[in-house]
Amino acid sequence: MTDVSVNGAVASVAELHAIADAIMTSTTDGIIVRRTTGRVTHCSTAALRILGLEADGEVDRDADRPLFEYLDERGSTVPAALHPRALALASGADVDGWRYQVRLRSGRQRLMSGDCRVVRDDDGDVIATINRFRDITDDVSSRAAASDDAARFRTAFDRSPVALLVVDDRGRFLDGNPALSRLFGVPESEIRSMDWIALAERKLSEQLSARLVPPFPGETEPEVLEYVRSDGTLRHGVTQICAITWPGTERAALVQITDVTAQVASETTAGVLADQIDQVFTTSPIGMGLIGPDGTWTRVNRSLARFIGLIEADMAGCSPLDHVHPDDRDLVNRFAARALQDRPAAVDHRIVTAGGEVRWHRTQLTKISSAGSPAILAQTMDQTAERRSDVEMRSLDRVTGLLSQKGIAAEIEHSMLVSRQSGDAFAVICVDIDGFRGINDRLGIGPADRLLEYVGVTTQAAMPLDGSIGRVHGDVFVGVAPIRSRQDTKRAVESIQRALHAVTPRGETEPIACRLGAIFVDGCDADPYDLLSAAEQAAQAAVQLPERFVIQTRTASGETTGSASDSWYHDVEDALSRDRLIVVGEPIQPVGEAADRHRYELLVRLLLPGGVRVSMPRFERYAQRLGLAAHVDHFVVRRGGEFLVSDPLGEVEVNLSLTSVTDPETLDVIRSVIEDHGIDPSRMLLALDEEIVADALADVLDFAQEARAMGVGFCVDNYRLSHQGLRVVETIGARRVKLPSSVMRDAGGVADSVLLRSTIRSAREMGVEVAVPFVTDANAFDRARELGVDYVQGRFVGTAIEIA
Repeated sequence: MTDVSVNGAVASVAELHAIADAIMTSTTDGIIVRRTTGRVTHCSTAALRILGLEADGEVDRDADRPLFEYLDERGSTVPAALHPRALALASGADVDGWRYQVRLRSGRQRLMSGDCRVVRDDDGDVIATINRFRDITDDVSSRAAASDDAARFRTAFDRSPVALLVVDDRGRFLDGNPALSRLFGVPESEIRSMDWIALAERKLSEQLSARLVPPFPGETEPEVLEYVRSDGTLRHGVTQICAITWPGTERAALVQITDVTAQVASETTAGVLADQIDQVFTTSPIGMGLIGPDGTWTRVNRSLARFIGLIEADMAGCSPLDHVHPDDRDLVNRFAARALQDRPAAVDHRIVTAGGEVRWHRTQLTKISSAGSPAILAQTMDQTAERRSDVEMRSLDRVTGLLSQKGIAAEIEHSMLVSRQSGDAFAVICVDIDGFRGINDRLGIGPADRLLEYVGVTTQAAMPLDGSIGRVHGDVFVGVAPIRSRQDTKRAVESIQRALHAVTPRGETEPIACRLGAIFVDGCDADPYDLLSAAEQAAQAAVQLPERFVIQTRTASGETTGSASDSWYHDVEDALSRDRLIVVGEPIQPVGEAADRHRYELLVRLLLPGGVRVSMPRFERYAQRLGLAAHVDHFVVRRGGEFLVSDPLGEVEVNLSLTSVTDPETLDVIRSVIEDHGIDPSRMLLALDEEIVADALADVLDFAQEARAMGVGFCVDNYRLSHQGLRVVETIGARRVKLPSSVMRDAGGVADSVLLRSTIRSAREMGVEVAVPFVTDANAFDRARELGVDYVQGRFVGTAIEIA
């Protein structure tokens, strides 16, 4: 939680109000300010939401009707004045990290956590308390449930007669059970310090070591492998590898080994395999089930039945879809169909337990043969806790600590909910810093990040009461706040503008310049991301105005008034017909050797009236809405072809959107450029973002095959070492991968360096080049060279050129 601090004495009630206002704009927790008379002077929107008072309108400001009642451990009401929390405050002491039970006006009992601060006047007398709190009931419950699940898994893991080994996707051993220790004749503590290399070096199992070479396949069919104990005796084990979720790593695998040495000595391998697979199935802590030709469970193990909340016998003959969330059944069916086509598939979906609880699972579906007929083996693990943690992390911006785009979108959605219930209006305000890239290049990444953090804090302090602020991307911030009128929106925008005009970066002589756009929302029900986009669009339109801000009104009918938003769409459309799109090339240089080609990544700019250039991420959404995104990419492909004709040593990297990949005309444009100009197709690389490709891998596959048949290469942008990233590289046959721009900022620790080196090594083993973007200074270049990448990109290695 954000710390609430009050420094020094408060000279006046007005100063108390100012402190309260500042605190409420710096946290998303509930804030209540109460005078010693009992009167509530401030109650934030978050506090209303937590206490379930959103529909009550104005909060009672007197002490006669309490906002909630304190409860003791038995659930009995405790007089507010006698509660330990209140007694501590009455003695003039602050209260930190307190947990307490309350009963809300609705009758619900909830667990709260928070702090209280006393506020004193110049004479040292307590005049008010500032209470910060949040409802942690659900968090505590979910953590307890996750803890129970983890404890049950740990017990099954340790007691399993099958040797179990957990390995991460770099081949490092994370954990092993006592059965594994007995199989290898090695203490458990030593196993956790080993990896796939040590497994081979110590001659414990060269066969298993070969299957764990990164990137290992993730899932394998059961097979009998040889193992050599530390005392030199030979053992045989039925071995299977399957993907699981494991704390602290993006992807892990569970190796299950059943010792069948005695059986191998006296029986056939086939008979042993069948018998021991049965033992793996029965004792595995992973939920496992066999789906027969009729689409029903023919058999499930105890772990799967426990996930559902039933016993094994009750599930036999039932459809697996009976306990899949209704909204996810079509998805699971599609992946099952893929599995039957010998394409093993892992799918994330929700299940509904017998008790009605909704849980997230990751299920691996693999086609096998059972009694001579095709069947599907389903292996599933609960991912609810990991998924919740991932969602929480993605709601905050890593650089500034403010809300991320996802987080601020949730705040906008909440503001619309409050607006529907109360009729209150609100405003979405966007702040876009001018020339931040130049500031970043002059100051360096660290100081530039601190500037972003300071801009966020300054904007937050200038926001209206109960406002929230987040950084949505780059140098763009968006806030949302309850505001009564369009005129109040203008005053808020001017207040933020004045506050930011006083910010001068350290080492610079001029204050930062920014433009603002605001959408005053009055009774309109809209998509939160649409309002985010509209506010950013308004800020873009302000670039030509002397006042440097634009305010629009979104009415109940959904219409936007106050500025010509249509002109933005017209500018995008008109740019294509009037050649107002400019293509620039950002140089890509090899590391440690002379450049054999002139390599450039092609970036497109939209030229607005007045000579202002807008980058593709700023207008891509509007190009998509107009159906022009593919046309923009085709424009860049043609310009790239013309450049390759003018420079025989040139090589271009062209970014394509998913819209372009699925547009049949794109392949025709590429083919036409190659044939008409007679250029070597290997000099053109098509760059696709890993996340976009992963979400539509089947659609991309056909496009990639046809493009490769022409001789064109591929580059994967924002590549990370993961099962998903490896699949994307393999599917499209990438020649180059480009690491995320954040790697040069984040790669400071030993763990980061190990991960980066593993990423680069795995790419090399696949015959793929590695590039690092955003190299802006000598330190970043030296770091890239030390890591052993093939190419670097950024202003340090060359200035962008305009492609004619």
